[in-house]
Amino acid sequence: MAREIKASSVSDLVGKAKKYNPRLGNYVEHMTGQDFKVVVILDNGIAVKINRSLAIGYSHEKSILTKDHLIEIANSAYRYE
Repeated sequence: MAREIKASSVSDLVGKAKKYNPRLGNYVEHMTGQDFKVVVILDNGIAVKINRSLAIGYSHEKSILTKDHLIEIANSAYRYE
């Protein structure tokens, strides 16, 4: 059975990543992208990518999150069109 990626968990990850990239906006929606990444669309025209395994794991066990995960999310930001 495939595990669901919860919007609340993805939104929380983006919120925490803002510490390392204040340009990140607020969560709008997410979708599965290429290479086992979750593409997260933000309200300011920016998107970020989160490893699918992190998004699923974090929704079940918050303690798996590290500073490196947040920096990776923050640095993945790009203009979404």
